Amino acid sequence: MVNTYGRNHETELMTRYIIEAEPHHAFNFVPQGWRLFSNRRLPLMPHRIKNIQQLKRILKKVDELGEI
Repeated sequence: MVNTYGRNHETELMTRYIIEAEPHHAFNFVPQGWRLFSNRRLPLMPHRIKNIQQLKRILKKVDELGEI
């Protein structure tokens, strides 16, 4: 997500977590998600940062250097 948008997209992050961690309870989170969405706390579309190409170059360099 960070490579694509420059930040974590809360909706996608939350959806991935619920599906991986508790798939049998996924529908229990719908009311909470709806409340967050209706109060504009959970955007449907991610917002990109400015100059994402620079961030991609930085992340590529980090991958080349490897873990410390």
